[in-house]
Amino acid sequence: MPDIKEVDQLVRELNDEFNDAMGQVFFDYFGHAGFLLQTDGNQTCIEFLGVVLWDSENDERTHEEDECEPLDTYVRRESHKLLQQLNKITFWKGVLKCTSTK
Repeated sequence: MPDIKEVDQLVRELNDEFNDAMGQVFFDYFGHAGFLLQTDGNQTCIEFLGVVLWDSENDERTHEEDECEPLDTYVRRESHKLLQQLNKITFWKGVLKCTSTK
């Protein structure tokens, strides 16, 4: 498991990239950048848009041989999946529609 300093650094880097792409608008709306580090001292998690992408108690990263997938790779992939899912939701004339690719 990565230590809190590594996770904090990753969240800062992701937010820098996200903010470069999205600008101040996102921060103004949510009150924080897109990625958020939460910890209670025992468990640590990374949230994106209010959704937990990774947490230290239920680490779902892939493992090959003795190597664990880098946290950076995992969080980027999971945030991309979330954005793809959110992209399927549209509002039109007060009606919520969700398109499925099934």
